[in-house]
Amino acid sequence: MLRQLDGLTIARAEGRWPDEAAADIHWKHSIVDALPGADGSHAASEDRADGRWTVHVYAEAGCTHQRFAISPDGACVESQGIARTRDDELWGLMSEPVMRTLFRLRGIPSFHAASLSRGGRTILIAAEKGGGKSTLSAALVRGGWTLLSDDLTRVERIGGEWRAHAGYNQLKLHADSKAALGIGAAELGWRWHDADPRLPGNKLVWKLPEAPDLAPRRIDEIFVLQRRDPLLTAPRQHRVPAVHAMLALQPHLSCDPFLAETAPRRGDMAALLSLSAGVACTALTMPDDLQRLAEFAGAI
Repeated sequence: MLRQLDGLTIARAEGRWPDEAAADIHWKHSIVDALPGADGSHAASEDRADGRWTVHVYAEAGCTHQRFAISPDGACVESQGIARTRDDELWGLMSEPVMRTLFRLRGIPSFHAASLSRGGRTILIAAEKGGGKSTLSAALVRGGWTLLSDDLTRVERIGGEWRAHAGYNQLKLHADSKAALGIGAAELGWRWHDADPRLPGNKLVWKLPEAPDLAPRRIDEIFVLQRRDPLLTAPRQHRVPAVHAMLALQPHLSCDPFLAETAPRRGDMAALLSLSAGVACTALTMPDDLQRLAEFAGAI
């Protein structure tokens, strides 16, 4: 199986290493009856002949049980998991937490941000975890925007312009967002299919069509989502001067989910400096009125 994700070609095979030599990432997945050492989600490392591999284990009670081992150069991924895990759950883990580690190992800059495109315009929406980024993105999709990625957006400077790569095209939403935006139940599923829907973190997932064109798109504007304001009756936008944009965007650089990184890497800071100088950055504050979010999103 070949798949394009974040500008990288991923070759995946079951029970063996894939043969596609030209792939950027080779992924071997095996099904096991039980996951050894599955005592909650955690990170570890293991020494192999080619160096130290990074290990992610996802084994929360009631959720999927998967183990990913990532090679030191970020070119190989070996995973094991229980049989009942659905393919979209597997790709959901690969495309976000595992991909963060792959980006770190390969020196690729990325942001904890959604990216969307419409009519030749591409935007990023950066926010703190739980800040409403996915809900606003869902409202924009309802308004005709195409989702390129949610949670993790890879950026790359190509031909003197900063561009966003298309990633995994799904949104994770709370039930109140689904109701307010009028998204039908048939369009949604649970993140962990076999788990109790009441389990913390088991959000609704809106799987969207893949972008028709996977070529990286020039970033026209980056919105930094602020805390919602109950006193506002319309969205408030404030252009952030380039001299301050770097500070506004730095907290949203993505990092390895299992590493306590205290400072951004040098390559990320160089990318951040160039990006903040070359792309418009806007602080966006939305009213705290979920029922009118689709209307408010039209102002973006």
